[in-house]
Amino acid sequence: MLRGATSADVVGTWSANGVGRGERGRVVDVLAGHIVTVDSRGARTFGAPDKFRADSGETGTELMELLLPAPRSSELYRGAIREALASAWSISQIGRQDTRGWETSNSYLVDDSEGSRAYVRFIGDACVGIAFSDDPTRAHDLDAAISAVPDELRPAAREVGRLPFFYGNGSVRSTALFWSENGRLVGSEPWHVLYTYSGDILRGELLTDDAWRADAAETYDLPAEVGDAILAIVHKLDFSTTPIMVRPEVLDILAPTNAPHRSDALHALFGDVVATCDRRAANRFAILGK
Repeated sequence: MLRGATSADVVGTWSANGVGRGERGRVVDVLAGHIVTVDSRGARTFGAPDKFRADSGETGTELMELLLPAPRSSELYRGAIREALASAWSISQIGRQDTRGWETSNSYLVDDSEGSRAYVRFIGDACVGIAFSDDPTRAHDLDAAISAVPDELRPAAREVGRLPFFYGNGSVRSTALFWSENGRLVGSEPWHVLYTYSGDILRGELLTDDAWRADAAETYDLPAEVGDAILAIVHKLDFSTTPIMVRPEVLDILAPTNAPHRSDALHALFGDVVATCDRRAANRFAILGK
């Protein structure tokens, strides 16, 4: 679902020498830096934004800015909690396939096991994130991007830029750096560019709740009961490093006692030692009453 839903009925034409070969279509999504349209026959076209122009005159690149506005950092925070819980349920069923979870109470990481990864450090109600997508066409100057980070967040940007998680072939491999300003995710490039090289890795985390519910049902084969339990947890979350309390009966929904990989799911949520309600715990989650 397009985050700029009010602009979702944009109609336009693909250039004659592009993938759409002059076809007309209605914009229905923005994925991996590309515009997706549907024509009158229901056929989809997935192409670069510079090959599309709206009837209203906007270029594809301008449409990307309209249809994919910068999300709020609070949305990323809630989405990261949501994805970590859904990932734990998936792990309980089929074992670990990739990584979407909290390394500490304020650090979230993603590793899709196919070369792409992301790491977000939350500082109060602000954040800094770095990402790497395995795209040989992308040239990213991390030092230049760090120099554009506001003073108060630059030390954190330098720290995430030195994480071994992103080292390869003797140097840091990154394709995007982003941070929050006035509650919105920004960077040294427009958000739709950053999304292509970082936000798309975090696509599930940045979906609206309704869109996430449908996406998780497909991505994780997530039952409605589990989705309801997860959304109930994240519904009223604010930024905090205090462990999020999970009631034992809810934990049994997220990681059923008869699940073949329950212990792996518990480890993904709580680390080596299952956290209790001790507020000093470094874990993002804790079991209420334990």
